[in-house]
Amino acid sequence: MKERFETFTVLINRVSRNMRKIKMHEMEEYGLRSAHMTCLYYLYDSDRMTATELAERCEEDKATVSRAIEHLEINGFLTHKSRGAKRYKSPLILTKKGRKLGKMISEKVNLIVRQASEGLTEEETDAFYRAFSIISDNLQKIADNSSIRGNDMLTGETQQKNGIIPIFFSTDDNYIPFLDVAITSLIENASKEYNYKLIVLNTGLDPENVAKVMKNARDGFDIEFVNIDEQLEDIKAKLKNVYHFSIVTYYRLFIASLFPEYDKALYLDSDLVVTGDISELYNYDLGDNILGACPEEFVQNTPEFRIYAEKALGVDPDTYVNAGVLVMNLAQFRKNKIEKKFIKLITKYDFDLLDPDQAYLNYLCRDKILVLPNGWNKEPFPIECEGKKNIVHYALYKKPWQYDDTPDGEHFWEYAKRSAFYDTILKRKESFSDAERAEKEAAGSEILEHALKIVESDETFLKKL
Repeated sequence: MKERFETFTVLINRVSRNMRKIKMHEMEEYGLRSAHMTCLYYLYDSDRMTATELAERCEEDKATVSRAIEHLEINGFLTHKSRGAKRYKSPLILTKKGRKLGKMISEKVNLIVRQASEGLTEEETDAFYRAFSIISDNLQKIADNSSIRGNDMLTGETQQKNGIIPIFFSTDDNYIPFLDVAITSLIENASKEYNYKLIVLNTGLDPENVAKVMKNARDGFDIEFVNIDEQLEDIKAKLKNVYHFSIVTYYRLFIASLFPEYDKALYLDSDLVVTGDISELYNYDLGDNILGACPEEFVQNTPEFRIYAEKALGVDPDTYVNAGVLVMNLAQFRKNKIEKKFIKLITKYDFDLLDPDQAYLNYLCRDKILVLPNGWNKEPFPIECEGKKNIVHYALYKKPWQYDDTPDGEHFWEYAKRSAFYDTILKRKESFSDAERAEKEAAGSEILEHALKIVESDETFLKKL
């Protein structure tokens, strides 16, 4: 049974991945993406659907379909027939250009379906689709029953326990072992008076790694992996003036628009352990502030970083915060158009930054950040902890899975021993070479010099904005 599950999971992921590749390849010359292709296919098959009906037919969330429709309309592939009705209830009509492309897509889909079935007889193909349909329906029933149980909990005892706390992470396969340690620690110390929704943002992960992390799921702790690669395709193209950081660094900036169902959430980096009750962090009253965050200890206590914050970014170093632990007022994030302002800045300017996402958040949210006690994001810097040490954050280069003398490293290993990735983490530590150690330590010195070079540059927030 275990082998069947693993085979099924791997094959489903492989099919999904290949389908995305085919869609992206076919739509590339038109400047369209996978979601656009799906919408055109269904609209050609059944014209005059509303946006709501199209979302149901595609089995996509309304936000994704809404963005796809807007893009297709701007580029002349479809139009609305409103007749005074609300926009999302008005029929969507393909233009001549849209019908031509829709026809091509329909023909291409039929060809791909035939090619994918090569080697199977007609009877075998029919049997496969019948079996696959039954499996899909059975999984839907299981999911629906799980949802009903969850709703029963919320309408009964759990609703009295104050509902659901959404907590976002982002990761890749390189960091997923440490994400697992963070989740292990969070679950162990969280109050059971709440339900928690842990959402892991990613752009594709090894199914075996995902399966290991999913073992942490239990009553009160739901875990969901959300691949946002497709949703960010248009945005990725605009992130052209980025220093040397991956787009993964920026995921937290898009949570407000990608998850409109939430008005408040937590964001946590993967290189930390939670030693306190995470619900207490969520329950901070932000008022009209956009963020709640802890002081960036390295910036506040390093002369070069203080100069960088003040002279390059125009932000008071004493109120500069670390973006690895955030209480996010998503309603205010949207109201203040933080994502839109970020896209505008990163598109227009070529800023060289030490901490891209963190720099932008500090700048764009300045004067609207509730500074929290550093016990909620204690970095390995030799200053006093304010209150209980609730979160230990292994910021910058000295990680406990590489160094024996990392401050507060014992907290990491306490939870790493309970992680499904413990052996993997031990092997990582054993393989960390002297050359890698020397390179990291040299980078630690170079970043200080770089901070001062940025200050002297003509391309800084303070000089351009």
